[in-house]
Amino acid sequence: MCEKVMSLEEFLKVEKQDKIIRLDNTITKLTRNKKLNKLIIISLASYMNLQKVVYAVGTEKLDIAGNRLLNIVRYLGKFACLFFCFAEIIKTLAEGDIKSIGKIIMKYCIAFSSFYFLPWVFDVIRECFS
Repeated sequence: MCEKVMSLEEFLKVEKQDKIIRLDNTITKLTRNKKLNKLIIISLASYMNLQKVVYAVGTEKLDIAGNRLLNIVRYLGKFACLFFCFAEIIKTLAEGDIKSIGKIIMKYCIAFSSFYFLPWVFDVIRECFS
C-alpha cells in the first residue's frame, strides 16, 4: 500500500477531480439511454422556463371560462357517449351477443359520469389542501 503525503489544497484538488470523474461517468450513462435523455432535456427545459413565480389575482374570470369549457365538454361528451354506445350495441347485436349489452351500457355510463365525478373530486382535493 502506497501512502502519499500531500497538502490540504492538493487533497481537495484530488477530491474535486474524483467528483468530476464520477459526475462525468453518471452523465455518460444517463445520456446513452435515449428515452431518459429526452426526459432530462424536457425536464430541464421546463424547469428553466418555469422559474418565475406568478400569482394570479382575481381568478373569477378564469373560473367562469373554465366552467363554460367544462359544460361544453360535458355536453359534447354526452352525445359522444350516446353515439358510441349505440354503435357498439348495434355491432354487438349484429354479432348475436345479447348478454354483453349491459356491460356496454355500464361502460358508457361510467365514462359519462366521469365528466361530473372528476371535477367534483378535484374540488374536494383543492378544499382539503387550502
